[in-house]
Amino acid sequence: MTAKRFQNKISIITGAASGIGLEIARQLLEEGALMTINDLDEKALTDSFGATDWYQDKRIQLMNGDAGHIEHISSLVANTVEQFGQLDFVIANAGLTAFGHF
Repeated sequence: MTAKRFQNKISIITGAASGIGLEIARQLLEEGALMTINDLDEKALTDSFGATDWYQDKRIQLMNGDAGHIEHISSLVANTVEQFGQLDFVIANAGLTAFGHF
């Protein structure tokens, strides 16, 4: 059996309830990572991860909030270290999309 590349590596992923962030989170979880998953959209976050085995097995924790605020980032880091004992990397994926004319 091949070792998982991110086995027991601890991360934070912002903007992880949908799109690229969601896929990054899923792939890292498949590779053994543990993580705090953040998104501004609490419903999308719980819809995407709240009923998963990863959530039930405490391999992930969900934290709703705005990653654009330093206080929230500080809370993400503190809660991740408290939950998992360390932090190995962060994927700052959160963003904002606006459509319209210039």
